[in-house]
Amino acid sequence: KIAEEIIQMEEVIQRNYSKLPNETITSIILTLPQDFQPIIVKIEETADALYHKEKIIYEEQYAKKAFDIWLPHATKLGMSECEWKIQDYSFRVLNPQAFEKIKKLINKTRTEREQLIEEVITEIQELLKNKPNTTITGRPKSFTSIFNKLKKTSFEKIHDIYGIRIICNKEKECYEILGLV
Repeated sequence: KIAEEIIQMEEVIQRNYSKLPNETITSIILTLPQDFQPIIVKIEETADALYHKEKIIYEEQYAKKAFDIWLPHATKLGMSECEWKIQDYSFRVLNPQAFEKIKKLINKTRTEREQLIEEVITEIQELLKNKPNTTITGRPKSFTSIFNKLKKTSFEKIHDIYGIRIICNKEKECYEILGLV
């Protein structure tokens, strides 16, 4: 059943891509399956294919469709792991020179950047151990976002290649936490 619905979604994309606005295609795709499972499977499959560069016959066209069609679904469904893979690895295919430039500027692998985020989160959790109702998350900025910022400013002026989010209950707590950090 899931495979049939995935095939149906792919046929809709094949028939309508570049004929209809991408937003219309993504809306149509949402109406096809009976639940989100086929969409989730397709997003995972697309992210994995881009990450491994496997089974991509028309690489550039595949990357463009992934970015235009499946990335919005990954974003809406909160699939952050797939979201960054689709963003960065589509970008790698569609703009390899810019991808390599940013890779050199960052000078860390995704794993190294995520590890740094985890270390910072651990330090903040230690600082906030007396604030039990806080949630701390973080992520490295995607290469696509860095590229878009580089259009406006130099790399040296980009101060948010890493992001940490601290969620608390009250505005007062927010300022207390900011002071501690």
